[in-house]
Amino acid sequence: FLVLANSKAELWACADAATAQLHNELRLEVKHTATRLAPVHTGVGWLGFQLFPATVRLDPTTRARFVRRLAAAVALAGCQQSAPIGLVNSAQSLCAHVAHANARSLAQAVLARASD
Repeated sequence: FLVLANSKAELWACADAATAQLHNELRLEVKHTATRLAPVHTGVGWLGFQLFPATVRLDPTTRARFVRRLAAAVALAGCQQSAPIGLVNSAQSLCAHVAHANARSLAQAVLARASD
């Protein structure tokens, strides 16, 4: 899960409370090596995105995967008389995923380049 706060002291207090709650209520252990406390201005990695205070961007791995998969889907659709519904759904799903980031121009650029 993700917690945002104004200070590291607040974050450590939340982390300690969450760790205790998860252990006591659900018998879960938190991986302390995976716990990361960092300033928000450096960007927080979350589910393939980099979250910043004023914007959301795709992380480099997600961006490369999106470009590769969408270009392949467009190329495959161009080789056929009519695109199979599964291919169309796949392309729509990819675009919907990156729509959560400020990446509208990325999707437009990939589609324009692939359709040439």
